[in-house]
Amino acid sequence: MGAGDDNRPYGRRAIRVDAFAPRPSVRADLGQALPFADAVFDGAVCTEVLEHAPDPGLLLRELARVVKPGAITIVTVPFVFRYHPDPGDFVRFTPTGLRRELTAAGFDVELIGGVGGRITTLLLLLEGVHITAKLLVRILVLAWTATLRGRWTTSPERWSDWASHAVAVARRCADGADGQRMATR
Repeated sequence: MGAGDDNRPYGRRAIRVDAFAPRPSVRADLGQALPFADAVFDGAVCTEVLEHAPDPGLLLRELARVVKPGAITIVTVPFVFRYHPDPGDFVRFTPTGLRRELTAAGFDVELIGGVGGRITTLLLLLEGVHITAKLLVRILVLAWTATLRGRWTTSPERWSDWASHAVAVARRCADGADGQRMATR
């Protein structure tokens, strides 16, 4: 969802959905019902998109509708991050808020937590100051991550007050497994 210019392979076949990207597989307004039948996808990836959706709950309910029961959905959202309209920037979620939205939409959250810490958050805020700062930050981040590769892991259910992003892995509830949520769609 909200593919932008992302062309990474997410398995054998990926359908990229976006309203504004130059070459999505499907052009769709993420503030409306998705143009797909129920339960047709094996999974979904929605990274850094919910903050741009005018109704994040609707988008999550639509994701739950179009993925198969039991399908995995990966969602990431910024928390401490600069305002970045593309075309709009509406909301920030904590892991607790993201869990609530995913659960209300019909997902069982398997893992949720924060990514980043004080240094990452500081660098992300600094890069918004000026294009020169952005270039310097990107170079520092590349060098830093290259030296830390394999030495740093994130613990499930761990949240830092300084986390820059919230990340969730959720599974669509099986049909009938959560009748109250599924009936409210």
